[in-house]
Amino acid sequence: MPTTHQSQNKYAMAWRWSERKLKTAQLVAEGKLTTKDIAKAAGCYDETVRFWLKIPEFMIRVAEVRRDIQKELFRRGLGGICEKGERLRHINSRHEAIMEIVTKRAAEGAKRPAEYPGIDTGWIIRTWKTIARKPMPHYEIDTAALDALASLEDQVAKELGQYPNKIQLTGENGGPIEVTTQLDVTELLKLSAGELTKRFSQQIPPTLVAGPQPIGASNGHRNGDG
Repeated sequence: MPTTHQSQNKYAMAWRWSERKLKTAQLVAEGKLTTKDIAKAAGCYDETVRFWLKIPEFMIRVAEVRRDIQKELFRRGLGGICEKGERLRHINSRHEAIMEIVTKRAAEGAKRPAEYPGIDTGWIIRTWKTIARKPMPHYEIDTAALDALASLEDQVAKELGQYPNKIQLTGENGGPIEVTTQLDVTELLKLSAGELTKRFSQQIPPTLVAGPQPIGASNGHRNGDG
């Protein structure tokens, strides 16, 4: 019986392009759809798309299309952001620009530290408000700069795969997930009344798993004879 690898090689040698395969390669190269959506758009099964992804001829075509897409983006002046390294350089450049502003503000604030607490950190901004027809200084933390830095740092972490995307899990029909814990009856018998109360005050319903226990121990504990 031929192996999967041999079957794929045999299939690749007999590879014939069709409009459906070309369209699928185009959609894969664009990278906008999932495998399931690509199969639906191309009019084939998602298992077929996954199989084609293992065929060298198909992947060569995908690489060629991607290269053409990047060339077009570069022609429009958008190519840089298509590369991870270039995106990271842009992010780092914006991060450095914000920090330069903060550093300069800190230097200016250091000349008048008594004006307002923390003004020499660079994170305090001063604006003016008119009170009783008189301009009065107003101080506040530069939350806009802090939020921008946090967003840039979060983006870098995602680019480098260091910060997984948040996934919300739900139970059946979008409801809560039921969680159970397994507790040994023998272990429960060793707990005091206070410990039992604390254990069962949690909202997680326990599933008791009967384990070896001394004869009469359970009844004695339940009846308060222990």
